[in-house]
Amino acid sequence: IPEPEFMKEIKDRPMILMTAHRRESWGKTLEGICAAVTDVIKARNDVVFLIPLHKNPIVRDVIKNCLKDFNANVIFTEPLNYPDFVYAMNKSLFILSDSGGVQEEASAINKPVLIMRTLSERPEAINHGTCILVGTGRENIRNESLKILNEPEYLEKIISKNKMPFGDGTASKKIHEIVREFLN
Repeated sequence: IPEPEFMKEIKDRPMILMTAHRRESWGKTLEGICAAVTDVIKARNDVVFLIPLHKNPIVRDVIKNCLKDFNANVIFTEPLNYPDFVYAMNKSLFILSDSGGVQEEASAINKPVLIMRTLSERPEAINHGTCILVGTGRENIRNESLKILNEPEYLEKIISKNKMPFGDGTASKKIHEIVREFLN
């Protein structure tokens, strides 16, 4: 797979992938999330945020407006196709997201996710340790992001997990065997 175009701007800088789109994040909550991003950039100017923008203008316009002064540290893209998104997840140091699907996919590749929600319907990922529920508050998002960025041993502790929390990838084979036994 060729390197996506957005990676040319990132080079060897530490990258954080951020996705935010959920209705409960709209408005002041999304502004607070963006304020946390600016805090991280101010504390760690070497970091770059890759932000695929959701098509909804309620989300897109807030994020672009809040982060417009940080062009050297924020790369906006249109929504990424799946191979490019997986590439971005793999290249990121960690992911900030309010997406349930991202929690599952990132856990599968052992990539830390800071979940920007007050609860998650994927407790397996939290119990596994690859996903950390940080809420939507500016301070928690900032502090946990900086802890990962500034404490390599903390990041290593998160990624040292080696078991997939959502199964072992053999569900279809197991289902096939159960159905076959049932029909015999």
